[in-house]
Amino acid sequence: MNQTIKTLLEIQEIDKHVHELKENIRAMDVNVKTKENVIKILIKELEEIDAKIITLKEDRKYNEQLVEDKNDQIKTLDNKSALVKNTKEQKALEVEMSMANTSVEKIEDQIVSLLSDIDTYIEKRDIKQKEADSLKAEYELLSKTTDNKIKKITVAINNYLKKRSGLFNNIDDTTTTQYEEINRWAEGNVMSEIKSESCMGCFLMLPPQVSATVMETEQLVFCPNCGRILYIYDES
Repeated sequence: MNQTIKTLLEIQEIDKHVHELKENIRAMDVNVKTKENVIKILIKELEEIDAKIITLKEDRKYNEQLVEDKNDQIKTLDNKSALVKNTKEQKALEVEMSMANTSVEKIEDQIVSLLSDIDTYIEKRDIKQKEADSLKAEYELLSKTTDNKIKKITVAINNYLKKRSGLFNNIDDTTTTQYEEINRWAEGNVMSEIKSESCMGCFLMLPPQVSATVMETEQLVFCPNCGRILYIYDES
């Protein structure tokens, strides 16, 4: 195995580690973002509950005012009873009084229902608020822990990249360019070993002369199917 291939394999190992570390960072970022989105959903739900409570309280206040108005009407009707002149007027007044009292009863029932709904939503809000507070605490701890981990991983990545840059100094610019072009899509799987006359990158059966070229020359040989750089492992 020529020295260029050995160097490229070293670089590939570094790229695999770097790719894995970057994937770890992405996974941690997703985890934090997921927790953040859950908190946003809870906050929105709390806002909706608050809006509902405000509406219910406004409805209660409106109905309480209606009761006051109806009670004033009943008092007015009661005062009129002393001025009734005949049975017809008396019956008409009684009907009006009955309708007003019935209306008050219905409105008061509605107020009781509204008070019950308000209590239900307040209880629901308290549960949601506790859930949100707990998640916020978890998020803050997770975010802090994740930041610390990412800082350590970033240091490791930078060390790998420094070593990687030093290895590229040992090979020519053309080979460097060819490797980097493949690495853009291969993500740390640029090199492919030949086993049983097959490319282990895409498992294409290769013509016998490909293996011979890899073994007998110093030039880079690329898989005709996947484009990876081919090599044959040996101990030398």
